[in-house]
Amino acid sequence: MKRRIFSLLTVLLAVLSLTFSVSAESLGSITVTVRYKNKPVKDGKLTAVLVGYADQTNQYSTVFTQDPIDNITSRTTVSKLSNFYTKNKNKHDFFTKTVAIKEGTATFSNLDPGLYLISQKTASTGYYPLNSFLVSIPYWDGTQYQYDVDATVKTELGEKAPKPTEKPDSTSSTGR
Repeated sequence: MKRRIFSLLTVLLAVLSLTFSVSAESLGSITVTVRYKNKPVKDGKLTAVLVGYADQTNQYSTVFTQDPIDNITSRTTVSKLSNFYTKNKNKHDFFTKTVAIKEGTATFSNLDPGLYLISQKTASTGYYPLNSFLVSIPYWDGTQYQYDVDATVKTELGEKAPKPTEKPDSTSSTGR
């Protein structure tokens, strides 16, 4: 009887450890590289919001409503999903993660598979906020699925004009 219980516990532990290993392998990461004129941007924050899932045929649908998502590389799709998040963030508990940009890199780790909207609310010093974009985990690279995805920002940051430190003196001489 003791042997049977021991064998059953051994099998149960093996199954549990196998389940844990499979779960841990399915977590991914997104590393975003932010550069301007070939120089790393030093600060700012990026936010990743889980907005969708892919099925086995790589067809995407939104979280919570399961509406189909068309072309994930389209600016229209990005705009629709950004609006979807804005309209529903108080109704649903979206997974969000915010990370700092350090020396031109922001890394989101331990992410479940899904479609993430990457946006910037806190702009980098001296720049306008980045345009939002989508990243999928896993990502099909043509030969295999990648769970650790590298994304280089493809949108132009746009440098802000420096702000004057002082107001011009209205009483100064005009040379007359």
